[in-house]
Amino acid sequence: MPYEKHYIPLESDPEIFTELMHNLGVSRLSFINVWSLEDNTLVFIPRSILAFILVLPTCPAYEE
Repeated sequence: MPYEKHYIPLESDPEIFTELMHNLGVSRLSFINVWSLEDNTLVFIPRSILAFILVLPTCPAYEE
């Protein structure tokens, strides 16, 4: 069975996400890069966290 695309990749720049939310009228939200989910690095993430957007590499079949 051939692989079919189900979605298009999103931009992953937190500044672009933040600007988009502000343009949509949601000025209280901001986005940051989180480079690791290890316990010792999570303490540096500002609180309150409402959600994570995970950006993962695509597989070769998706790229074709």
